[in-house]
Amino acid sequence: ILHNTSDILNACELAEIGGAPSSDSSFVLVTQLSCLLLLGKYNHARHLWRRYSAEILADSEMQDSETTSSSSSSIKTGHENDLHQFRLLWNAVQPLLQSFFGQTSLLESAPDVYKSLQTCIDANLYPLSSYALELKVGIRGQMAELIERVYDSAETQMCETMLGREDGEDLDQYLLQRCWEKTNSTSGTDIWIPASRSPNMKSKGLKTDAGGSKESKIEFLSNVVGFMEKTNSTSGTDIWIPA
Repeated sequence: ILHNTSDILNACELAEIGGAPSSDSSFVLVTQLSCLLLLGKYNHARHLWRRYSAEILADSEMQDSETTSSSSSSIKTGHENDLHQFRLLWNAVQPLLQSFFGQTSLLESAPDVYKSLQTCIDANLYPLSSYALELKVGIRGQMAELIERVYDSAETQMCETMLGREDGEDLDQYLLQRCWEKTNSTSGTDIWIPASRSPNMKSKGLKTDAGGSKESKIEFLSNVVGFMEKTNSTSGTDIWIPA
């Protein structure tokens, strides 16, 4: 779903309108939710949940007694399996949605998002585990783009929090691949400078855009407003303050 996400989403929406089959394993709902999350369409994702929450919650006692194992999923019909994985993914991304809707700060919720998605990955359910992995990669890229567009520099600890690059993962390699520069503050703390803010990168004429279609970027930047509030400095310069 990292590629042709919008096309996949459109196909899922058409399938839903036409009436999702109740006995196959097309996984229309969990696929649709994954695409909406990857595109940053969180309001649409919430509306999708509301359309099916009654059906899911009606069987909540049975579902709560089940584990996220392949054996528990295999006894379900296609539609039940779709609903089950849809619910697991919806629960996993709650920290992200709570940030978007202003209930928590992004810095507080980011680690929980990565942790919850990793739980879905480890569940070894198809297609949930695959989608969760792609969402983890996609959200990480969006968070990196957010830092690039908003911050002049960022400490390593903040980068680890926002990008979920803990547990021995190579943060340096990931950021260097995005053409970030590593330096030290006067206190000796490692500081990362995004390529878009680095004079060295600009002087080399390197492309610093994070990629993606114009529409996806507009959608993403619109969602940044959900995480931040805008104020003015005494000089009249616009300043963005993280929630």
